[in-house]
Amino acid sequence: MHEYSMSVGRARACRWLGCAFGLAGLLQAASIAVVLFAPRFLALQIDCMRGGCAAVGVPMTLLSDRLRNTAAAMTNAADLLDLHLGLPTVRLELFFAQLVIDLPVVGLLLSVALGVHALGQRKGHDLARALPWLRRAAVFALVAAPLIPLGESIRTTVLMQAFGPPVRFYLSMEFQRLVLNLLLALVALAVTWALAAGLRAEQDLAEIV
Repeated sequence: MHEYSMSVGRARACRWLGCAFGLAGLLQAASIAVVLFAPRFLALQIDCMRGGCAAVGVPMTLLSDRLRNTAAAMTNAADLLDLHLGLPTVRLELFFAQLVIDLPVVGLLLSVALGVHALGQRKGHDLARALPWLRRAAVFALVAAPLIPLGESIRTTVLMQAFGPPVRFYLSMEFQRLVLNLLLALVALAVTWALAAGLRAEQDLAEIV
């Protein structure tokens, strides 16, 4: 079987890219815990003025435009949301919603990190070692496509309860984005299948020869 490896420069770039994806995955995983301890920072905004920059939590931006306008019409909307976010049950519900949103993304990022890093090892058969991780990344992307809008809907439902009577479930899903993400994940998965089939055919040919 042919020992696949990249040029030195491209291999180094892949290793750095793998580290970047890995760091992004770890930060994404760490951000899930933020919901339990500082739910206001679910939505983070950096405000910079002459005195410096500060991180500000703006959870109101997680609502849809219509719901945000409704809340804006209430004079005590910010206080109601703060009280709501302070409830332990609300934090647990938001934590669950964030798990639904972030776990497949973390799996995707870490799988890509390990796959791309394997491509840059220059130890022979790099592609064969990278393919299983890239295949897992495609599967995580496929799972993330429907789970992200579902988790966002759960989160919105929990936040809405701060401004009125309990809402059973508020489902908000952008159909075109969902279909596009599913198609892109399926294409990535099909590419890994094709590469794996090519590697198997090359290995079979090498054994015959």
